[in-house]
Parts: sequence; structure tokens; C-alpha cells
Amino acid sequence: MLCPKCGDSHVRPSKRLAPADIVHRFKSEEAYRCRECHARFFGPVDPRTTWIARFQRQFATHRERERLKLKLRSKLTPVILFGIGLAVFAVFLRYLSSFS
Repeated sequence: MLCPKCGDSHVRPSKRLAPADIVHRFKSEEAYRCRECHARFFGPVDPRTTWIARFQRQFATHRERERLKLKLRSKLTPVILFGIGLAVFAVFLRYLSSFS
């Protein structure tokens, strides 16, 4: 997408500012703002900004978080078991040394 004022390609979706923006949304147009000249204009709807795409991204990040939790849990389990075993061994050595 190019800015109609300066021709630059650094544009981003703009916030909805006026009720007219809703009318443009029904016409499958979305407000954009140029990062260089700050001009506001309307263009075709970016499929990445629809509510379905946002929901899918949010769900994907939720799945990724769950996957990372499982990975962390699987890596921490042996460390925790080793620590518990070491503590039990230390208590056992303390018990044995109390006889002498």
C-alpha cells in the first residue's frame, strides 16, 4: 500500500476517529496513516486486521504459551526430582552420622 500524498510505502492502520469511518468499513475500506507525512487516507481492508485474524493470532499465542509451559515443565521435572533426591540423601547421611 502506498500513501497517495507522498507515495511512501510505510503506512499503518489508523484508529477510527469519526462515524464516517464505519461507513468506509462497510465499503470494505479501512483508514490508514502514512508514517512519513502523517496523511490519513482510506484503502482496502488488510486481512491481518480483521477480528477473525486477530482472534486466530491470539489463539495461536495462547497455544504457544501452553506449549512453552509444557516444555518448561518437562525440563524442570528432572531438576526438581534430583533436588528432592539430594535432600533425601543428605537427610539419610545426617541420620547415619548421628550414630557415631
